[in-house]
Amino acid sequence: DRLLVRGRINFPGYFHGLSYVDNLNQERLKKILGNLRPGLHELMCHIGSENEDPPFFTRHRWADELQTMKTFSKKELEREMGIYVVSYRDGKG
Repeated sequence: DRLLVRGRINFPGYFHGLSYVDNLNQERLKKILGNLRPGLHELMCHIGSENEDPPFFTRHRWADELQTMKTFSKKELEREMGIYVVSYRDGKG
């Protein structure tokens, strides 16, 4: 609570991807990006390589979501959509 009061925690005003958990694909990503309002947004996704070793085996389709997230480059998002990709470290909410 003290960190929040001091203004040290940045958090997005919008959160996307929860309704597509385990199934974020290119069509859904394009829909999300096409409907963004101005502001700081967070997109939930599970990217990585497939892993069937416990405790890391989950139902997430990590490799599919990784490919989905490669649909647009950062430059394309900035130039064509006015979207700037930042990490939680960069976010200035």
